Amino acid sequence: MKQKAEEVINLSELKEVAREFLDRLNVIDNELSTLKEDRKELLDEYSTKLDMKTFKAAMQVNKIKKQVQHEDTFDVFLEILEN
Repeated sequence: MKQKAEEVINLSELKEVAREFLDRLNVIDNELSTLKEDRKELLDEYSTKLDMKTFKAAMQVNKIKKQVQHEDTFDVFLEILEN
């Protein structure tokens, strides 16, 4: 009988923890959704002011360049590829 009482407490605690987890996860999912909407609105706002396709490509190149350890060699490789 004692074991069943412990199981009930453990199940009760498990339910509480699961609800807490789901609540926090839902908050994060809602925030992500809001951020995605904000990002889309920002891209839409600047799409008439900037060539967004080219700008996104430049951002990708910049990100890659920051990760390269030997920037001089990278620049040489780019020069070779561009010709």
